[in-house]
Amino acid sequence: MKRRYTIAALVTASVALVCAGAVSATTADMRSASVHRFVFGPATWQGANKSPIKVGLSISETGPSAATGMYQLRGYQLYVSQLNRRGGWLGRPVQLVVYDDQSNPGTAVLLYEKLISQDHVDLLVGPYSSGITQAALAIPEKYHMVMLDPGAAASNIYAGVQWNFQAIEKADRYLLPIADICRGHGWTKLGIFVNNTSPFTLAAANALKERAAARHLQVVFVQGYPGTTSDFSSTVLAAKSEGAECIAAATNTPDSIGLVREINRQGLKPKLLAETIGPVEKTFLTSLGTLVNGVLGNTQWWPTLKTPGNKQFHITYTKAFAQYPDYHSALGFAALQVLDAAIKKVHSLDQTKLRDAIRQLRVPTVAGTFKVDANGLQTGFKTYMMQWQDGNPWLVFPAAVAQKKIQLPYSP
Repeated sequence: MKRRYTIAALVTASVALVCAGAVSATTADMRSASVHRFVFGPATWQGANKSPIKVGLSISETGPSAATGMYQLRGYQLYVSQLNRRGGWLGRPVQLVVYDDQSNPGTAVLLYEKLISQDHVDLLVGPYSSGITQAALAIPEKYHMVMLDPGAAASNIYAGVQWNFQAIEKADRYLLPIADICRGHGWTKLGIFVNNTSPFTLAAANALKERAAARHLQVVFVQGYPGTTSDFSSTVLAAKSEGAECIAAATNTPDSIGLVREINRQGLKPKLLAETIGPVEKTFLTSLGTLVNGVLGNTQWWPTLKTPGNKQFHITYTKAFAQYPDYHSALGFAALQVLDAAIKKVHSLDQTKLRDAIRQLRVPTVAGTFKVDANGLQTGFKTYMMQWQDGNPWLVFPAAVAQKKIQLPYSP
Protein backbone atom coordinates (compact mmCIF):
# COMPACT_ATOMS: atom_id res chain seq x y z
CA MET A 1 0.00 0.00 0.00
CA LYS A 2 2.81 2.38 0.83
CA ARG A 3 4.43 1.88 -2.59
CA ARG A 4 1.09 2.55 -4.31
CA TYR A 5 0.83 5.94 -2.58
CA THR A 6 4.45 6.76 -3.47
CA ILE A 7 3.86 6.10 -7.17
CA ALA A 8 0.61 8.06 -7.10
CA ALA A 9 2.50 10.98 -5.62
CA LEU A 10 5.11 10.77 -8.36
CA VAL A 11 2.47 10.82 -11.07
CA THR A 12 0.70 13.74 -9.40
CA ALA A 13 3.99 15.63 -9.17
CA SER A 14 4.67 15.09 -12.87
CA VAL A 15 1.20 16.30 -13.80
CA ALA A 16 1.84 19.37 -11.65
CA LEU A 17 5.08 19.99 -13.53
CA VAL A 18 3.23 19.83 -16.83
CA CYS A 19 0.70 22.38 -15.64
CA ALA A 20 3.16 24.72 -13.93
CA GLY A 21 4.04 27.98 -15.65
CA ALA A 22 7.76 27.28 -15.22
CA VAL A 23 7.46 24.21 -17.42
CA SER A 24 4.66 25.49 -19.67
CA ALA A 25 4.11 22.35 -21.74
CA THR A 26 1.03 22.74 -23.91
CA THR A 27 -0.82 20.98 -26.68
CA ALA A 28 1.06 23.26 -29.06
CA ASP A 29 4.33 21.99 -27.59
CA MET A 30 3.18 18.44 -28.25
CA ARG A 31 2.25 19.21 -31.85
CA SER A 32 5.65 20.78 -32.35
CA ALA A 33 7.39 17.84 -30.65
CA SER A 34 5.45 15.34 -32.76
CA VAL A 35 6.97 16.84 -35.89
CA HIS A 36 10.39 15.78 -34.59
CA ARG A 37 9.49 12.13 -34.05
CA PHE A 38 11.76 9.72 -35.86
CA VAL A 39 12.31 5.98 -35.91
CA PHE A 40 15.86 4.63 -36.10
CA GLY A 41 16.35 1.02 -37.12
CA PRO A 42 17.26 -1.32 -39.97
CA ALA A 43 15.66 -0.81 -43.39
CA THR A 44 15.62 -4.56 -44.03
CA TRP A 45 15.73 -7.65 -41.82
CA GLN A 46 16.88 -11.16 -42.67
CA GLY A 47 15.40 -12.92 -39.63
CA ALA A 48 12.15 -14.86 -39.58
CA ASN A 49 10.47 -12.41 -37.16
CA LYS A 50 10.47 -8.96 -38.72
CA SER A 51 8.29 -7.39 -35.99
CA PRO A 52 10.56 -4.77 -34.37
CA ILE A 53 11.24 -4.38 -30.69
CA LYS A 54 10.59 -0.68 -30.11
CA VAL A 55 12.69 1.27 -27.61
CA GLY A 56 11.13 4.62 -26.78
CA LEU A 57 12.67 7.82 -25.50
CA SER A 58 12.53 11.57 -25.56
CA ILE A 59 15.72 13.59 -25.87
CA SER A 60 16.67 17.26 -26.05
CA GLU A 61 17.25 17.78 -29.76
CA THR A 62 16.42 21.47 -29.35
CA GLY A 63 16.52 23.92 -26.44
CA PRO A 64 19.32 24.66 -23.96
CA SER A 65 20.15 20.98 -23.29
CA ALA A 66 20.42 19.99 -26.96
CA ALA A 67 24.21 20.12 -27.26
CA THR A 68 24.61 17.53 -24.50
CA GLY A 69 21.43 15.57 -25.20
CA MET A 70 22.52 14.80 -28.74
CA TYR A 71 25.66 13.09 -27.45
CA GLN A 72 23.47 10.75 -25.40
CA LEU A 73 21.15 10.09 -28.36
CA ARG A 74 24.08 9.19 -30.61
CA GLY A 75 25.30 6.71 -28.00
CA TYR A 76 21.87 5.05 -28.16
CA GLN A 77 21.90 5.08 -31.97
CA LEU A 78 25.35 3.55 -32.26
CA TYR A 79 24.45 0.67 -29.96
CA VAL A 80 21.22 -0.10 -31.81
CA SER A 81 23.05 -0.03 -35.16
CA GLN A 82 25.62 -2.53 -33.91
CA LEU A 83 22.98 -4.63 -32.16
CA ASN A 84 20.96 -5.09 -35.34
CA ARG A 85 24.05 -6.21 -37.23
CA ARG A 86 24.44 -8.91 -34.56
CA GLY A 87 20.86 -10.13 -34.94
CA GLY A 88 18.87 -7.77 -32.70
CA TRP A 89 17.09 -8.96 -29.57
CA LEU A 90 15.30 -12.31 -29.38
CA GLY A 91 15.75 -12.70 -33.13
CA ARG A 92 13.90 -9.44 -33.85
CA PRO A 93 15.11 -6.07 -35.18
CA VAL A 94 15.36 -3.18 -32.73
CA GLN A 95 14.05 0.33 -33.41
CA LEU A 96 14.49 3.55 -31.49
CA VAL A 97 11.33 5.67 -31.39
CA VAL A 98 12.54 9.17 -30.56
CA TYR A 99 10.79 12.46 -29.81
CA ASP A 100 12.30 15.87 -29.22
CA ASP A 101 11.33 17.03 -25.73
CA GLN A 102 12.72 20.51 -26.51
CA SER A 103 14.61 20.51 -23.16
CA ASN A 104 11.21 20.86 -21.48
CA PRO A 105 10.36 18.57 -18.51
CA GLY A 106 6.63 18.86 -19.04
CA THR A 107 6.90 17.97 -22.69
CA ALA A 108 8.94 14.90 -21.76
CA VAL A 109 6.18 13.71 -19.42
CA LEU A 110 3.62 13.92 -22.22
CA LEU A 111 5.94 12.21 -24.66
CA TYR A 112 6.66 9.21 -22.42
CA GLU A 113 2.93 8.84 -21.91
CA LYS A 114 2.52 8.89 -25.69
CA LEU A 115 5.34 6.40 -26.24
CA ILE A 116 3.64 3.88 -23.98
CA SER A 117 -0.05 4.44 -24.67
CA GLN A 118 0.04 5.33 -28.39
CA ASP A 119 3.31 4.10 -29.87
CA HIS A 120 3.16 0.93 -27.73
CA VAL A 121 6.92 0.72 -27.28
CA ASP A 122 8.32 -2.43 -25.72
CA LEU A 123 11.14 -0.79 -23.73
CA LEU A 124 12.20 2.63 -22.47
CA VAL A 125 15.43 4.53 -21.94
CA GLY A 126 15.71 7.89 -20.26
CA PRO A 127 15.98 11.49 -21.49
CA TYR A 128 18.88 13.84 -20.84
CA SER A 129 19.23 15.77 -17.55
CA SER A 130 18.17 15.18 -13.99
CA GLY A 131 15.43 17.80 -14.19
CA ILE A 132 13.74 16.26 -17.23
CA THR A 133 14.14 12.72 -15.89
CA GLN A 134 12.71 13.81 -12.53
CA ALA A 135 9.52 14.83 -14.32
CA ALA A 136 9.35 11.88 -16.72
CA LEU A 137 10.21 8.95 -14.44
CA ALA A 138 6.72 8.83 -12.95
CA ILE A 139 5.36 7.57 -16.27
CA PRO A 140 7.29 4.27 -16.35
CA GLU A 141 6.46 3.92 -12.66
CA LYS A 142 2.78 4.29 -13.50
CA TYR A 143 2.92 1.66 -16.26
CA HIS A 144 5.38 -0.66 -14.48
CA MET A 145 8.00 -0.37 -17.23
CA VAL A 146 11.76 -0.47 -16.73
CA MET A 147 13.68 2.70 -17.63
CA LEU A 148 17.47 3.05 -17.51
CA ASP A 149 18.46 6.67 -16.90
CA PRO A 150 21.96 7.59 -18.16
CA GLY A 151 21.24 11.32 -18.09
CA ALA A 152 20.10 11.77 -14.48
CA ALA A 153 22.88 12.01 -11.88
CA ALA A 154 20.86 13.62 -9.06
CA SER A 155 20.19 10.77 -6.62
CA ASN A 156 17.31 12.42 -4.75
CA ILE A 157 14.98 12.18 -7.75
CA TYR A 158 14.88 8.38 -7.39
CA ALA A 159 13.21 8.32 -3.97
CA GLY A 160 10.48 5.69 -3.89
CA VAL A 161 10.87 4.46 -7.48
CA GLN A 162 10.71 0.78 -8.41
CA TRP A 163 11.22 0.75 -12.19
CA ASN A 164 13.88 3.39 -12.87
CA PHE A 165 17.62 2.75 -12.60
CA GLN A 166 20.36 5.35 -12.38
CA ALA A 167 22.84 4.63 -15.18
CA ILE A 168 25.33 7.40 -14.42
CA GLU A 169 27.60 8.22 -11.47
CA LYS A 170 25.86 10.19 -8.71
CA ALA A 171 25.97 14.00 -8.82
CA ASP A 172 27.17 14.01 -5.20
CA ARG A 173 30.58 12.76 -6.34
CA TYR A 174 31.27 15.13 -9.24
CA LEU A 175 33.13 17.90 -7.41
CA LEU A 176 34.53 16.01 -4.41
CA PRO A 177 38.09 15.82 -5.83
CA ILE A 178 38.24 19.62 -5.93
CA ALA A 179 38.27 19.89 -2.15
CA ASP A 180 41.04 17.28 -1.98
CA ILE A 181 43.13 18.97 -4.68
CA CYS A 182 42.79 22.41 -3.06
CA ARG A 183 43.73 21.07 0.35
CA GLY A 184 46.69 19.22 -1.13
CA HIS A 185 48.07 22.52 -2.47
CA GLY A 186 47.56 24.31 0.84
CA TRP A 187 44.72 26.48 -0.49
CA THR A 188 41.98 26.90 2.09
CA LYS A 189 39.43 29.35 0.63
CA LEU A 190 36.80 27.88 -1.68
CA GLY A 191 34.07 29.66 -3.64
CA ILE A 192 31.11 27.90 -5.24
CA PHE A 193 28.90 29.03 -8.10
CA VAL A 194 25.76 26.94 -8.54
CA ASN A 195 22.93 26.76 -11.03
CA ASN A 196 20.19 26.75 -8.41
CA THR A 197 17.33 25.52 -10.59
CA SER A 198 18.76 22.09 -11.43
CA PRO A 199 18.56 19.09 -9.07
CA PHE A 200 21.88 17.87 -10.48
CA THR A 201 23.84 21.07 -9.84
CA LEU A 202 22.32 21.58 -6.39
CA ALA A 203 23.32 18.04 -5.39
CA ALA A 204 26.88 18.52 -6.68
CA ALA A 205 27.30 21.83 -4.86
CA ASN A 206 25.86 20.58 -1.57
CA ALA A 207 28.14 17.55 -1.58
CA LEU A 208 31.17 19.77 -2.24
CA LYS A 209 30.25 21.99 0.73
CA GLU A 210 30.19 18.93 2.98
CA ARG A 211 33.52 17.71 1.62
CA ALA A 212 35.03 21.18 2.09
CA ALA A 213 34.03 21.18 5.75
CA ALA A 214 35.58 17.73 6.20
CA ARG A 215 38.82 18.99 4.61
CA HIS A 216 38.79 22.14 6.78
CA LEU A 217 38.31 24.48 3.84
CA GLN A 218 36.54 27.80 4.31
CA VAL A 219 33.68 28.29 1.85
CA VAL A 220 33.89 32.04 1.30
CA PHE A 221 30.89 32.26 -1.02
CA VAL A 222 28.09 30.21 -2.50
CA GLN A 223 26.66 32.25 -5.34
CA GLY A 224 23.53 30.88 -7.00
CA TYR A 225 21.88 31.87 -10.27
CA PRO A 226 18.89 30.64 -12.31
CA GLY A 227 19.59 28.11 -15.04
CA THR A 228 18.25 30.55 -17.63
CA THR A 229 20.94 33.14 -16.83
CA SER A 230 22.88 34.45 -19.81
CA ASP A 231 24.49 37.55 -18.26
CA PHE A 232 26.78 36.56 -15.39
CA SER A 233 28.21 40.00 -14.65
CA SER A 234 26.32 40.54 -11.39
CA THR A 235 26.78 36.89 -10.32
CA VAL A 236 30.55 37.11 -10.63
CA LEU A 237 30.77 40.65 -9.27
CA ALA A 238 29.01 39.57 -6.07
CA ALA A 239 31.77 37.01 -5.46
CA LYS A 240 34.75 39.00 -6.71
CA SER A 241 35.84 40.49 -3.39
CA GLU A 242 35.62 37.25 -1.36
CA GLY A 243 39.19 36.13 -2.07
CA ALA A 244 38.48 32.54 -3.13
CA GLU A 245 41.68 30.66 -3.96
CA CYS A 246 39.71 27.84 -5.57
CA ILE A 247 36.46 28.25 -7.49
CA ALA A 248 34.16 25.34 -8.32
CA ALA A 249 30.99 25.79 -10.35
CA ALA A 250 28.10 23.33 -10.47
CA THR A 251 27.03 24.01 -14.03
CA ASN A 252 25.26 22.81 -17.11
CA THR A 253 26.84 23.51 -20.50
CA PRO A 254 25.47 27.01 -21.31
CA ASP A 255 26.31 28.48 -17.89
CA SER A 256 29.72 26.79 -17.78
CA ILE A 257 30.69 28.87 -20.82
CA GLY A 258 29.15 32.10 -19.54
CA LEU A 259 30.84 31.83 -16.15
CA VAL A 260 34.35 31.24 -17.52
CA ARG A 261 33.97 34.16 -19.90
CA GLU A 262 32.79 36.51 -17.13
CA ILE A 263 35.35 35.36 -14.53
CA ASN A 264 38.08 36.27 -17.00
CA ARG A 265 36.43 39.51 -18.10
CA GLN A 266 36.24 40.73 -14.51
CA GLY A 267 39.81 39.64 -13.77
CA LEU A 268 39.20 37.08 -11.03
CA LYS A 269 42.41 35.14 -10.40
CA PRO A 270 41.58 31.84 -8.68
CA LYS A 271 44.38 29.31 -8.40
CA LEU A 272 41.95 26.60 -9.48
CA LEU A 273 38.80 26.78 -11.62
CA ALA A 274 36.59 23.72 -12.06
CA GLU A 275 33.11 23.09 -13.44
CA THR A 276 30.80 20.08 -13.72
CA ILE A 277 29.02 19.77 -17.10
CA GLY A 278 30.42 21.78 -20.00
CA PRO A 279 34.21 21.66 -20.12
CA VAL A 280 34.32 18.18 -21.65
CA GLU A 281 32.30 19.21 -24.71
CA LYS A 282 33.47 20.57 -28.05
CA THR A 283 31.22 23.63 -27.78
CA PHE A 284 33.22 24.70 -24.70
CA LEU A 285 36.35 25.10 -26.83
CA THR A 286 34.62 26.64 -29.84
CA SER A 287 32.86 29.20 -27.61
CA LEU A 288 35.81 30.18 -25.40
CA GLY A 289 38.98 29.65 -27.41
CA THR A 290 42.10 30.05 -25.29
CA LEU A 291 40.03 30.83 -22.19
CA VAL A 292 39.49 27.08 -21.80
CA ASN A 293 43.11 26.53 -20.79
CA GLY A 294 43.47 25.49 -17.17
CA VAL A 295 39.77 24.78 -16.60
CA LEU A 296 39.03 21.44 -14.91
CA GLY A 297 35.88 19.49 -15.71
CA ASN A 298 34.12 16.24 -14.95
CA THR A 299 33.93 13.17 -17.13
CA GLN A 300 32.79 9.58 -16.63
CA TRP A 301 34.46 8.24 -19.74
CA TRP A 302 37.69 8.81 -21.63
CA PRO A 303 39.12 7.18 -24.76
CA THR A 304 42.23 6.01 -22.90
CA LEU A 305 40.37 4.14 -20.14
CA LYS A 306 40.78 0.37 -20.27
CA THR A 307 37.10 -0.54 -20.18
CA PRO A 308 35.79 -3.46 -22.28
CA GLY A 309 35.27 -2.46 -25.91
CA ASN A 310 36.22 1.16 -25.29
CA LYS A 311 38.76 1.50 -28.08
CA GLN A 312 36.33 0.15 -30.67
CA PHE A 313 33.52 2.31 -29.29
CA HIS A 314 35.67 5.41 -29.73
CA ILE A 315 36.64 4.48 -33.29
CA THR A 316 33.14 3.52 -34.47
CA TYR A 317 31.43 6.51 -32.84
CA THR A 318 33.91 8.95 -34.37
CA LYS A 319 33.48 7.36 -37.80
CA ALA A 320 29.68 7.27 -37.58
CA PHE A 321 29.15 10.85 -36.41
CA ALA A 322 32.32 12.67 -37.53
CA GLN A 323 32.95 13.87 -33.98
CA TYR A 324 34.49 12.49 -30.81
CA PRO A 325 32.12 11.06 -28.19
CA ASP A 326 31.85 12.53 -24.73
CA TYR A 327 30.84 10.70 -21.58
CA HIS A 328 27.15 11.19 -22.27
CA SER A 329 27.63 9.25 -25.52
CA ALA A 330 29.34 6.44 -23.62
CA LEU A 331 26.64 6.36 -20.95
CA GLY A 332 23.86 6.19 -23.56
CA PHE A 333 25.68 3.29 -25.23
CA ALA A 334 26.29 1.64 -21.84
CA ALA A 335 22.62 1.86 -20.83
CA LEU A 336 21.70 -0.29 -23.81
CA GLN A 337 24.55 -2.67 -23.00
CA VAL A 338 22.86 -3.18 -19.62
CA LEU A 339 19.46 -3.68 -21.20
CA ASP A 340 21.05 -6.17 -23.60
CA ALA A 341 22.53 -8.12 -20.68
CA ALA A 342 19.16 -8.20 -18.90
CA ILE A 343 17.28 -9.44 -21.99
CA LYS A 344 19.85 -12.16 -22.56
CA LYS A 345 19.55 -13.22 -18.92
CA VAL A 346 15.75 -13.55 -18.86
CA HIS A 347 15.15 -14.31 -22.59
CA SER A 348 12.10 -12.11 -22.44
CA LEU A 349 10.73 -8.56 -22.59
CA ASP A 350 8.70 -9.15 -19.42
CA GLN A 351 9.14 -5.96 -17.44
CA THR A 352 9.13 -7.53 -13.99
CA LYS A 353 11.74 -10.09 -15.00
CA LEU A 354 13.91 -7.36 -16.56
CA ARG A 355 13.61 -5.17 -13.47
CA ASP A 356 14.59 -7.98 -11.13
CA ALA A 357 17.52 -8.95 -13.36
CA ILE A 358 18.88 -5.39 -13.57
CA ARG A 359 18.82 -5.11 -9.80
CA GLN A 360 21.26 -8.03 -9.58
CA LEU A 361 23.45 -7.49 -12.63
CA ARG A 362 27.06 -6.36 -12.75
CA VAL A 363 27.65 -5.38 -16.36
CA PRO A 364 31.05 -4.43 -17.80
CA THR A 365 30.41 -1.53 -20.21
CA VAL A 366 32.42 1.03 -22.13
CA ALA A 367 31.73 3.43 -19.24
CA GLY A 368 32.85 1.01 -16.52
CA THR A 369 30.96 -1.56 -14.46
CA PHE A 370 27.23 -0.95 -14.08
CA LYS A 371 25.86 -1.88 -10.67
CA VAL A 372 22.99 -0.50 -8.63
CA ASP A 373 21.95 -0.74 -5.00
CA ALA A 374 18.55 -1.76 -3.65
CA ASN A 375 17.17 1.71 -4.42
CA GLY A 376 18.29 1.67 -8.05
CA LEU A 377 21.16 4.10 -7.43
CA GLN A 378 24.44 3.69 -9.26
CA THR A 379 27.35 2.20 -7.31
CA GLY A 380 29.60 0.94 -10.10
CA PHE A 381 30.48 3.87 -12.35
CA LYS A 382 33.21 6.39 -11.49
CA THR A 383 33.87 10.05 -12.14
CA TYR A 384 37.16 11.54 -13.30
CA MET A 385 38.62 15.00 -13.89
CA MET A 386 39.89 16.36 -17.20
CA GLN A 387 41.70 19.65 -17.86
CA TRP A 388 42.26 21.84 -20.88
CA GLN A 389 45.97 22.38 -21.47
CA ASP A 390 47.31 24.28 -24.50
CA GLY A 391 44.00 23.89 -26.31
CA ASN A 392 43.71 20.14 -25.74
CA PRO A 393 41.70 18.10 -23.22
CA TRP A 394 43.60 15.64 -21.03
CA LEU A 395 42.58 13.20 -18.32
CA VAL A 396 44.33 14.43 -15.16
CA PHE A 397 42.65 12.79 -12.14
CA PRO A 398 42.98 10.35 -10.49
CA ALA A 399 46.71 9.83 -10.97
CA ALA A 400 46.32 6.11 -11.72
CA VAL A 401 44.62 6.83 -15.07
CA ALA A 402 45.88 10.36 -15.78
CA GLN A 403 47.44 11.24 -19.11
CA LYS A 404 49.07 14.38 -17.71
CA LYS A 405 49.54 16.09 -14.36
CA ILE A 406 47.15 18.85 -13.37
CA GLN A 407 48.56 22.28 -14.28
CA LEU A 408 48.05 24.72 -11.43
CA PRO A 409 47.65 27.53 -10.62
CA TYR A 410 44.93 28.33 -13.14
CA SER A 411 46.20 30.52 -15.94
CA PRO A 412 44.21 30.74 -19.21
